[in-house]
Amino acid sequence: AFEPQSAGARYELVVRGDADECFALACPVAELYWIDDWQFHLLYSDSGRNEDDCIFIEAVSGFAVHRVTRSDTYWYTTLYDSGARRFHAVLLTGDFIIGRWTFEVDAIGDGNSRMRWALMDTGLSEEGNRIIIENGFEARVANMLRFIANSAKHYIETGEILRLPARRKAKLALSLLSAVVAQHVRRG
Repeated sequence: AFEPQSAGARYELVVRGDADECFALACPVAELYWIDDWQFHLLYSDSGRNEDDCIFIEAVSGFAVHRVTRSDTYWYTTLYDSGARRFHAVLLTGDFIIGRWTFEVDAIGDGNSRMRWALMDTGLSEEGNRIIIENGFEARVANMLRFIANSAKHYIETGEILRLPARRKAKLALSLLSAVVAQHVRRG
């Protein structure tokens, strides 16, 4: 019988910035201004921004974490509470992984805020389980959360986007190309 596997990571950091400004970054539209090469498609939102029941799709995080070319990830916002500064979402990547995303911000005084992220993925199939239990999965989740955190911190503290080095972008492009070729060879 199928037994789903789960794994993930957490990351937090302190930012010199207003907690409400930090929380306002938790929106796919706002992310265009602070995440390098961010792209998404908004499927549903009454306000045109993140809110309860917002649905959007993107391909970057699924590929970065799961290393599968058909890795579009659907985000469904289950909680967007700007008063409490909490954003929770269910993420569905393909038909093989479901995830629980949390982002929370607290004011900690002296103009500083603590930002906390967590992502826990669960396999929905043998393919999803294979991805989750393979060596390096939790490190990839942690690296993605660290990248997001450092990008948010940089933007809050400087007002500028943190650009990925050209070498890193080339490495990601090569990884994607390798995954496409490997998938094509397996089908052939």
